[in-house]
Amino acid sequence: MRALARLLLSKRIKNKLVCSWHRDANRIHHNPKVTIYFIHILQMVLPNKVMRIFLILLILLAGFTEIYAQETGRVREQPIDLTQFNQQLSVMANLKGKNKSTEKFLELTDRLFTQKDEEFFTGHKMAAIYYEIAGNLIKATEHTQLALQAYDKNYPFYTNGYATVTPESYLLACLDVSRFQRTLNLFEKNIKYLESKRTLLENAESVSVRQQFYSEYGQSLLGVEQFAKAIEAGLKLKELTESGALKMNFKSADEVYKIDPTWPKETQEAMQKGKEIYIKSIVRGQEAVISGQRITYNIILAQGYFNQYQFAEAVPYAREVADGIAKVFSSSADAIKESQSQNYNLPNSIKLQLNESTEYLKQVASLGGASIQLVIASYKSNQSALANQSATGKFDHAVLMQLSKNYEQSERDYQSAFDILKQIENYKFAGQSAEIYRKTFLPYYLKLLVQASRFEAAHKESLTLINSEESLLRESFSFFTENEKKEFFKAYTQKLDQHYSLLLQMTEKGDNHIGEILNKILQTKGVILDATREQENQLRKLKDKVALAQVAEIKRLRDKLSSYYQLSLKTPTPALADSINKASIRISDLERVVNLKLDKTTLLKPVRWQEVQAKLKKGQVYLEILRLQRDSFSFDKPKIQYWGISIKPGDTQPGLFLISETEAFEGRGLRNYQNRIRGELDDMDSYKLYWSAIEENTRGANTIFLSADGVYHVINPLTLKNERTGKYLLDELSLRRVSTGRDLLNVESTQPSQTVALVGNPLFDMNRKGGSNAYRGNESTPVEAGEFTRSGIARLPGTQKEIGLIEIMAEASNLKTNVLTDAEANESKVKGLKSPHILHLATHGEFDQLSKVDTYLKSKLILAGAADSEPFLADDYTKYEDGFLTAYEVTQLDLLTTRLVVLSACETGLGEIQSGEGVWGLQRAFQLAGVKTVMGSLWKISDEATVIFMETFYKKYLMNSDVYSAYQEAMNTTKQKYPHPYFWGAFTLVGSN
Repeated sequence: MRALARLLLSKRIKNKLVCSWHRDANRIHHNPKVTIYFIHILQMVLPNKVMRIFLILLILLAGFTEIYAQETGRVREQPIDLTQFNQQLSVMANLKGKNKSTEKFLELTDRLFTQKDEEFFTGHKMAAIYYEIAGNLIKATEHTQLALQAYDKNYPFYTNGYATVTPESYLLACLDVSRFQRTLNLFEKNIKYLESKRTLLENAESVSVRQQFYSEYGQSLLGVEQFAKAIEAGLKLKELTESGALKMNFKSADEVYKIDPTWPKETQEAMQKGKEIYIKSIVRGQEAVISGQRITYNIILAQGYFNQYQFAEAVPYAREVADGIAKVFSSSADAIKESQSQNYNLPNSIKLQLNESTEYLKQVASLGGASIQLVIASYKSNQSALANQSATGKFDHAVLMQLSKNYEQSERDYQSAFDILKQIENYKFAGQSAEIYRKTFLPYYLKLLVQASRFEAAHKESLTLINSEESLLRESFSFFTENEKKEFFKAYTQKLDQHYSLLLQMTEKGDNHIGEILNKILQTKGVILDATREQENQLRKLKDKVALAQVAEIKRLRDKLSSYYQLSLKTPTPALADSINKASIRISDLERVVNLKLDKTTLLKPVRWQEVQAKLKKGQVYLEILRLQRDSFSFDKPKIQYWGISIKPGDTQPGLFLISETEAFEGRGLRNYQNRIRGELDDMDSYKLYWSAIEENTRGANTIFLSADGVYHVINPLTLKNERTGKYLLDELSLRRVSTGRDLLNVESTQPSQTVALVGNPLFDMNRKGGSNAYRGNESTPVEAGEFTRSGIARLPGTQKEIGLIEIMAEASNLKTNVLTDAEANESKVKGLKSPHILHLATHGEFDQLSKVDTYLKSKLILAGAADSEPFLADDYTKYEDGFLTAYEVTQLDLLTTRLVVLSACETGLGEIQSGEGVWGLQRAFQLAGVKTVMGSLWKISDEATVIFMETFYKKYLMNSDVYSAYQEAMNTTKQKYPHPYFWGAFTLVGSN
């Protein structure tokens, strides 16, 4: 399909296709608004890239045949010679090496025009289209945004007399940005982006803009797996379509063709014929509009149900999609046929291309693919007859044969399809479409290879998919913000899960691939943290004046964002919600611009499990927890499994064992563990659920290095009680957490300072507008009050005693101390700290699990001034700190050589869990700021018990610098006075050992 786009990029061919609908060439500019529905709707039909190809064609049609040329008041006094620009624009479609030719075109555009010229907008927008065709969505986004910025600042542009860029052009470009973000799997970001533009897009005069808005919004909701909301969006689009609200408004034939009776007879007859053709084209156009909208909402509804494995509910919508797409192919073929039938004096080369394009469309139609979802859904819902009837294309029939376990026929169908793809490669205009097709359907073929037990071939194809994803990951990560990395990484994780599922199945069949699984985990786990931390380090050394100004603007906008959010908590309004979205998007855009000026981060360096093994001593075991969505390769819902992979000294292969695949593991079992901890009750069930399999497979170990995943981030295994021995795991072995196995390989290269910074017992009700609480940037929002534990905003006398004891021990160890208490325990003072050896924060903490804002805003420490009764207005955020130190602000602290941060507060170890990456929250934020090891808590902690815990911990740590032995001794000592793990088991350590 991408090749079809390339073919139709030929302006001459394209014009003939459009003319087949509207044969009056002087009014050709109406047609892109109609043809949009023959192309845009296909972007969702097929998996991955193929579903988007026809949309590219649409944009190019609209780009070359401008919509609504109009007079403008900003005509240049001295018109510019556009010959070179137009010539380059017209030949771009047929040039190979799109990236290089596009760069030359941009150089010409920027040399001839400024941001005040219409051609600047057009040039950068068209460059974005070609970058998209070349698969460079990052560049496509960059240049579309440049075009939008020029529009925002300078519209209406200077022209040579007629404007071809209109407000609709601007809105379509906004939708292009949306599509790029969605294609890059930045679904959450895209939802915010669309909501920030919602008023403009939803109320646009252009029906195509409104239709695309609902389409993009629905697809993005599917991307974040909010299937119920996506179905709501699809039903909304259906309602608007069937009510006629999205009906396209054409000028009447009488308005367009005003026939003067004084004209010669032959002229009147020609005009009358043109009028009749125009009336027919309006009818066709309206049919196309309605057909396209129906396909769009049916796609969203079909995918919404299909992705929830509600196959019976998906069938009617998937059927409508398949039928609609078949009509689109038929209409495209008819358009080319009509063009061939016209008596145009075309060069032979163009006639040849038209003939080849006819054959090409037949071959593409024979490949199929649009009915795959219908075939699967109907087969899985026991509608075999419909499945057989729908499997008309090669790929569709191949999948049907897979479902029927007729693997030999399925293989023949796939090979037949691949043979057609080889033929497509012979068309010059087809470009890389054959390869795109193959990659699109490779996951389906991979399932067949596994089902047919052709594991070696499956392994090879799976590696192809992983390598392709990693190539895109390496290219994108330097450009993305951390949140964007997190979104993008989810798609990569899905590919990894499928790859691991294959390797596990091969291992279970006797072909051991445990080492390969573990090597890939060691290579990929925590890669976002590493990449973002590397970028943060580079930012601290930045010299570029423009980039520094942009960083300053980011900080200013963050303050704005925080003040908007604070105000919205008190008085939520649509205007504030819109301001929050716009500020958030602008921050993200600026962060990406700054990131482009940094050196590329070093990602995914190979790591072998033997390297980790070499660091282990006798009695030590490295344990990797893998949370896996296990693919059965049979089109069924993946099953969540937890696996343990162990490394022991001297072993020739890692050990592999299943921990659990029960739903209770992340549901009922976890709730039971948490409730029994909070209620100070006995718990004999959780050990059996979360540790018995591990104990059986690590027997004899006295020390386990644990790299957690999934639910293991929110439980402390040391609090589990062994029913067989009557002891807690704390009493039976030493457990040392690491973020990733790579932590065991890191060599400490920096010398810490000899300073201990102690923050505690803040004066919460002090006046925030005091002199020592001067604004330092990156403000955030407050939380509600609580009582009895270190949460809420009540004074904490125990923290005064706690930091006093630590101060005495630190000074006895010849360390300098910087103590901040009462009014001095404020944000401004904390933000002014420069990489102390140890930073200890004893105060209230909070993780707001109900809020929908960014996780780094939901996790926070509460400092002096937070309970000030004096109103704190939006303008105050630029002068004073508000007393709430969020994870968002923590990432900006200067803690590059800090060895240890202790968060002696409630719930500082909680956050949003992402499989394979860890927890987004305060602990991670301190790691981003440069800290090697961070101690946080999983639940609300006791003030009195924490004093004992911390006194013991520091007494041991300051003697031997072994953070884990000190940590374990602190638990043992606290347990002697407070036996229940609620009091001694809340704290966990993350980071380097």
